[in-house]
Amino acid sequence: MANSSQSATALINGHSAFMSIKAASSPAPDGGKVGLTISEMTHQGKLNIRCNSAFHKTLSKLTGLKTNVANNKFDATKSRYAIWQSPDETLVLTEAGAEAALAKQMTDAAGKHHIAVNDITDALTSLHLTGPAVRAVLAKGCALDLHKDHFVAGDCAQTTFSHAGVTILALGDDEMIMLCRTSFTDYTVAYLCDAALEYGFELKA
Repeated sequence: MANSSQSATALINGHSAFMSIKAASSPAPDGGKVGLTISEMTHQGKLNIRCNSAFHKTLSKLTGLKTNVANNKFDATKSRYAIWQSPDETLVLTEAGAEAALAKQMTDAAGKHHIAVNDITDALTSLHLTGPAVRAVLAKGCALDLHKDHFVAGDCAQTTFSHAGVTILALGDDEMIMLCRTSFTDYTVAYLCDAALEYGFELKA
């Protein structure tokens, strides 16, 4: 049996969560490169998938990703991500406009597998964070050990950033993705900018 549902806000899929955010910047105090650059990964499809392990072979074929990843890991291609959420839950980020067709392909291929696919595109915002101070800035609002030797490329974690529930993906030493609830976007971005003042920041909007 397969279940598929869309978020209540799916009718406005593709709207930027930065609609009320204005570009801003603060120079690095030492006159060098700013420590953090913040931008939105706009118009990205997001599917929350719950399924048993037996369905991951099909899921991987449909997405082009290794979806049965280890705990707190993710797999990625140029435009898609498969992010571990729990033992039976995966979050797939996909290119703009592909989420509806991909969700249908999943449910059509379910057969006797019990799966649930939910389009949560507008429920989450994807923030792209880069710069030499990205880990230091995140550490101000997060209790995770984000040292580059402990939180390496391919790692992900669900945690809190100040008062916001977030998922953080490590793309490299100086590059992260942060997923937060759309309703917390303004708050999260404001906190990032404030935390980055001592390093300098650029907010692209």
